[in-house]
Formats: sequence, C-alpha cells, structure tokens
Amino acid sequence: NVKVESGKYILLEKTAGAVVTKLYMNSEPNLIEYEDVSDKALYGPSGKPKIEDIKQADIADCWLLAALGSLVNKNPSRIQRMLHDDGNGYVFVRLFKVEAKNVTKNVRGVDQELPEYSFTPRILKIKKELPKAKYNPDSGVWVKMIEKAYTAAGYTGTLGQGSNGKISGIEFGYSYVAFLVLTGE
Repeated sequence: NVKVESGKYILLEKTAGAVVTKLYMNSEPNLIEYEDVSDKALYGPSGKPKIEDIKQADIADCWLLAALGSLVNKNPSRIQRMLHDDGNGYVFVRLFKVEAKNVTKNVRGVDQELPEYSFTPRILKIKKELPKAKYNPDSGVWVKMIEKAYTAAGYTGTLGQGSNGKISGIEFGYSYVAFLVLTGE
C-alpha cells in the first residue's frame, strides 16, 4: 500500500508479513518463529545507538552495516532522527528513494558523464518483531529495524535494482548506496 501525504512523504505499510517473513532465514514462512520485541528499547539500556549494537550475522550486508557504523560514530543523533517507536508495536523508519541520472559536466575543461541524484523521503511502518535468536537482547534492535525497512522498501546495495522484499536482495552492495538511502545526501 502506497499513500502520498502532502505530496512529500510516501508511507509504505509493509510489516513482517509475506514481504518481510523471509527476512532472516531461507525457510518457509510457517517455520519461522517470531518474537515480539515491542518491549525492547530501540537503542538498548543506554538510550542511544552505539557502534557495539552493529553485528553482522548471516546476511552479507557488511556494506550497510559499515554505513550505519560510520553514521553512529560521527553523529548518533542522526540515527535517532531516522527511527520512531510508536509504542504500539511498530517502528517508523525514514529512508530515501534515490533516483540517479547521468549529466554531462565540464570538469577542468573536460566534459564528463557524472551521476546526479534526487531524493524522495519514505517513511516505512515496520512491525517491531524479529525472528527468535536473531538479535542480541542486551543491545538495541535499531539495526534490525533498519535492515527490515531497507528490505521492505525493496532497496539493495546497488542503484537501479530492487530486492523484491527478500533479504537476499540486500546481500552484497556498496556503502555509498547505503549512505544515499540512509541520509538523502
């Protein structure tokens, strides 16, 4: 479901249903046992995102985790502005749809084809639940919520391809793409 509000934000209401069900395991949806983590703080006991919260598991999304680590290291409040826990079992995650086109620019007297990006903010409503044993209960769940939102939005680690809502779609990518999607810059 896509809803445009004020012509500016696109709200995707994709939760841990059919699209995100295969998020963390390559098994049939009915074999995955989910745990409601709505009682867990997004950022753990500290109340702030920490670099220690970022752990790569069985998904080859190191490029995304590296971008998150860089953002947390430089400015943790930037991550906090991306996520909102509604207190009713959902987390709203702001990501950006990136559109790229090549434009000719003169650089030091030489015409070059360079990418030019445009960004549309997207707010995704993500159910605050995770497959059992797929997160560290002593840290926050913010990293997993961003992974779920990234997958639900159909983003990948490259521009111009869609993940079709499957976690395998975010395996192998480029950190610069993650920065574009996460920050809109």
